[in-house]
Amino acid sequence: MTKIKSLTLAIRTLIGLSFVSPHVRAELPVPSANVTLSNTPVEIATQGQATATISGQNLTIQQGSEKAVLNWQKFNIGAENAVNFQQPSANSVALNNIHQADASKIMVDILTALKRR
Repeated sequence: MTKIKSLTLAIRTLIGLSFVSPHVRAELPVPSANVTLSNTPVEIATQGQATATISGQNLTIQQGSEKAVLNWQKFNIGAENAVNFQQPSANSVALNNIHQADASKIMVDILTALKRR
């Protein structure tokens, strides 16, 4: 009985640590296209038109067409980072295909991010 309790405690501890791992670093999404993101806009859409620019810890996607398809190697957002989608209209659609093996890590508080806008 004691071994089972110890094992249960160990598993709960490992699961808990995985959610607050100190190894999670600030990061931004990485497009699948072979481009280097910088403060100069680069085309990242595989269909439609959209560019990406980085300014400090912020990634801005400027969508130039009503519909766009974006492919990402990874789509993680660190706690100190922000990703802003700027679309032409309220009817615009961006389809984001994310090709990473593990789940995306969105470390920013979404409600706080929306209030900052």
